[in-house]
Formats: sequence, C-alpha cells, structure tokens
Amino acid sequence: MCHCSTHFSQCSIPAFEGLLEGEHNRRLMKLLYHTAEWHALAKLRMQTEGSLKLLDNLTIEFGQLMRQFRDLTCTTFATVELPREAAAHERRRQENTATPSNSNTPGGQMQTRESSPLAV
Repeated sequence: MCHCSTHFSQCSIPAFEGLLEGEHNRRLMKLLYHTAEWHALAKLRMQTEGSLKLLDNLTIEFGQLMRQFRDLTCTTFATVELPREAAAHERRRQENTATPSNSNTPGGQMQTRESSPLAV
C-alpha cells in the first residue's frame, strides 16, 4: 500500500497491471512508467544541464503519451460519472459561482494583513 502520494506513481504499476487488455494495457503501463520516471527526475534537489534536458524530453514524451492514451484508449471505453462524483462537481460549481471575487484589490486577489497597504 502506498503511504505517501509521492510514491503513488511507483506503487500504481503493479496495481494497474493487467487491468486492461492487449494494446491498452501496454499503453497504460508505459504511461505509468513514464509518470514515475518524470516524477523522480523532477524531484531531484540539484539539477544539471543533462538532467534538465532529459526532463524537457520526458515532458514532451509524457504529453504525447497522455494524448495517445486519451485518443486511443479512453475513447474505447464507455465511462460514466458516479452519482456522488456528479454531486461533488455540482457542489463545487455552485460554490464557485456563489463566491464573489474581491474586486476591491488589483487582480481581484484578497489582501492579507502583511500585504495590505495599511499593515503596520
């Protein structure tokens, strides 16, 4: 079991393996592997020119894999939103429309005590 969200991408490969059939499974496994690879590289505390170049290349490839998964695998399966997911989306939508933006500040951002021009 994954105890930390940062390890999800590493733990998910065995959990998802064999979930889909044939080419769809291969595509999913490749996507999960590249997700873990990209995440590990992005978390490096010290980057070099080589690691940054690799991260750039992986980001491009990751985007291509995501679009390929969306276009070739997701379109194959009919999915529906669960009732509780639909209710949560509706609640969020209503909260977002009910919350007025603070138009008294530049950019509509709320001011904190520290950022307020009146802060002492």
